[in-house]
Amino acid sequence: MAIDHLAKLKLFYEQQVFPHIGAPIGCSEDEIDGLERVVGHPLPLAYRQYLRWMGRDHRGIFVGCDWFLNDVRANTEYLPGLLAENHVQWNLPDHYLAFMGHQGYITAYFALPSESDDPIVYLYSEGREPDTVTAEGTFTDFLFRDLSGMAACLNRHP
Repeated sequence: MAIDHLAKLKLFYEQQVFPHIGAPIGCSEDEIDGLERVVGHPLPLAYRQYLRWMGRDHRGIFVGCDWFLNDVRANTEYLPGLLAENHVQWNLPDHYLAFMGHQGYITAYFALPSESDDPIVYLYSEGREPDTVTAEGTFTDFLFRDLSGMAACLNRHP
């Protein structure tokens, strides 16, 4: 049986987010398999679990962000141009998946094929010092930080 990499996040969501906006909307296995075929590499388990849990939740906790199944291709295509536009010298891996973007100035990705079920995430955000790509911990760490920040906003303004 596979490890549930999102168990802690799901519990947090249930307690802090669900009362405000309800259950997230996930993707089907067929949709996730379709993305895997498009990118040409197996998706890491933690990311597959995320997609199954909330990969289509456009009106949920990440409303206004590009965290979703149908955002991946555009995010991935956008990242090299974002780095070039900002004169950031960073060698992207030959294959990667930009799973998150936000308003054209933030993008996060992990390398493919992944060396782990819970891959290291790299983030670029315009205006941060130093102006470079940074390693942000694992996918689940990154997801939990973003989810926690959004939940704090919900809980301040019920």
